[in-house]
Amino acid sequence: MQALMPTDPRIWTLGRCEGVAALLQRGHGLKPTLAGGDHAAFVEQLRAGQFRRAKEAQAWIKQRTKRGLALSRVYALLGKAGGVLKVPRKTHAKKDAAKTEAFRQKLPARSRRRDRRSRGPS
Repeated sequence: MQALMPTDPRIWTLGRCEGVAALLQRGHGLKPTLAGGDHAAFVEQLRAGQFRRAKEAQAWIKQRTKRGLALSRVYALLGKAGGVLKVPRKTHAKKDAAKTEAFRQKLPARSRRRDRRSRGPS
């Protein structure tokens, strides 16, 4: 059963036919993506470090539940379960470490100058 929104005609029918008590009962919402044992197994795999990327978690969920999830939904599940990325972000192979460090040193001074200009005349 799909989630019932306040403007959904089914909610008015449910209220008219079965009363307020039926509206106050739980179970009208969407079913969870990972329920019961699947969720516990997912968290266990996550804690064991089995997923390095969200795509690996996505493949595990598809193999376990036979449901294909969008990566955005997998990221949401990982966030709720306390997962973090274990692979650092990619950097350019020819990146000059000295220039990067020099830029990081100059950045705060450049930001302060920009802040003064954006405030306008005093």
